[in-house]
Amino acid sequence: MPIRYFSRLSIGLLLLAAGCFCFGYVMTPYPNQSSGNGNPALLLIPLLPVLAIFTTITMARLFLHLAFRPIWLMFMTLLSGLYLIGGSLYQIIRYQAYQEELIRIVVENTDDFEYAESLTGAFSIFMNAQVFNLNTFFLYVCLIVILSSLTVGSKRLLSKLRF
Repeated sequence: MPIRYFSRLSIGLLLLAAGCFCFGYVMTPYPNQSSGNGNPALLLIPLLPVLAIFTTITMARLFLHLAFRPIWLMFMTLLSGLYLIGGSLYQIIRYQAYQEELIRIVVENTDDFEYAESLTGAFSIFMNAQVFNLNTFFLYVCLIVILSSLTVGSKRLLSKLRF
């Protein structure tokens, strides 16, 4: 299959994942707003790993057809890995700061600390902005680039070792 097919498919899958992240982000209510009946953005969580698998496969095929040199694959893997580390640390710090801010705002308005803590759980709709944002999307893309690069590199290594 031509390179154009794999590049369009990869971009399409990444745009679909970006749409999922945007949908999850806009589902975040403000701290004083009613949250409705649950968190519909949780429905996206099983979809994202499936999209990641298909995107990894298509990007690996694209990388194979583009015949990247091993140094470029290592460079992409290294840069993506560095962003994964730095972006994850930043995300953890921002998540904790947002949790503390949300607790402070809710406690000021309701004086109910237990209720405030229940709103700041990992799957709470009030925390969607911290789970589905631009940084987490870039972390998602970097993970796909790492997996694709490692897939291509291991495939090339195995093809050289065959007798």
